[in-house]
Amino acid sequence: MIASIIIFALTIGIIYSIISLSVIFSFRVLGFPDLTPDGSFIVGASIGGIIIHTSNSIVLALIISFIIGFAFGLLTAFLHNRLKISKLLSGILTMTLLYSVSLRIMGTSNLSLMDYPSLWISNYSLNSQYYNLLISIIISSIIFFLLFVFLKSNLGLRLRALGDSEETAKNINLNIKQLNYVGLAISNGIVGLAGCIISQYQGFVDITMGSGLVIICLASIIIGETIVKPQNIFQLLISALIGMIIYQVIITITLQLGLPTTDMKIATVVITIIFIFIEKIKMDSGKINRQIGNRNI
Repeated sequence: MIASIIIFALTIGIIYSIISLSVIFSFRVLGFPDLTPDGSFIVGASIGGIIIHTSNSIVLALIISFIIGFAFGLLTAFLHNRLKISKLLSGILTMTLLYSVSLRIMGTSNLSLMDYPSLWISNYSLNSQYYNLLISIIISSIIFFLLFVFLKSNLGLRLRALGDSEETAKNINLNIKQLNYVGLAISNGIVGLAGCIISQYQGFVDITMGSGLVIICLASIIIGETIVKPQNIFQLLISALIGMIIYQVIITITLQLGLPTTDMKIATVVITIIFIFIEKIKMDSGKINRQIGNRNI
């Protein structure tokens, strides 16, 4: 029983770390406080679910989910770049739009994926849980590696320079608008892909499943950064992975101890405040040097 709970918590944490990688990419690397992932997650899940229903093709569902998330990331960048809407409001507008888009795609607020092809094994045997854990590790490792390689490329270095200082980026004549398009498109493409993957694991798509997702990811990022204290891009990405796993383990344990599911958001806020407080104490005492990434968010 205990082994099953631990494996479940690790699997969920590793799967959701895909999204925390995306959020740390936009918030810390690009320096763009993007709330679009709350919407791109559910639209990726909904389009993936419909494709699996109609074609039984997992590969096609994953590809289209990435593409639709990518497209709405471009929309957020367009609202900011062309219409001069603030970064925060641009994400909020796209996120709000995507809830209605997702309802249109599904035609209902809930879509079952049981008895359809899936990346995961849905029975509750210990062997199937080990299989699911292995699959989650493989998927998150691939995305981690691709992001790391991208951020070490010339384009990735430009994105990192923009996140460090927009004024400096302007002074060295970087195309800030173009970099916003690239960064937000990639970030939300990954979230759309994650929506398709996670909905298959859960066995359903629900219109509310993306609600508060960015806040959860930020909580996990703060946890990870407090523990890892990232000084380079590799450590920054690792902190997103570790933070989400720890967050999910904490939540799973508290639920097992009797925490009502209605209080999960309270638990998220409390966990976040605790780790922010710990980080502040360490910063004030000089135990943490300046960490990599945009720290204004």
